[in-house]
Amino acid sequence: MKKISILTIAAMLGFGAASAEMMESETMTVYVNNVPYSVTEIEDIKTLNDNSMVVGRGYITKHMGDETYVFQDSTGTIMVEIDDEVWNGQYITPTDMVLISGEVDRDGNDITIEIDGIQKM
Repeated sequence: MKKISILTIAAMLGFGAASAEMMESETMTVYVNNVPYSVTEIEDIKTLNDNSMVVGRGYITKHMGDETYVFQDSTGTIMVEIDDEVWNGQYITPTDMVLISGEVDRDGNDITIEIDGIQKM
């Protein structure tokens, strides 16, 4: 089993100490104060209810204007909203894998994620 410590994920999720664990199957669980959060793929995020908390792993591939971006993983793409202060001074390119946390925002058939935290992996 391969373990990855992520020191700033605590700030990203707004909790205390955190770490991430990746199994051979590429399944990732993020532990925050010993509470596990599973990384959710985009195809599954699109089925969740409004205001559901999600953690995702993938790439910010395109800036659509203002605070709107395209987030992509191996299962698809979804629009995300990232406020300027959430970037926390990080420089992230489309080739950088990131871990995001936020809430699902459903408005009719439109689904976005309002990002609370982002961390380059």
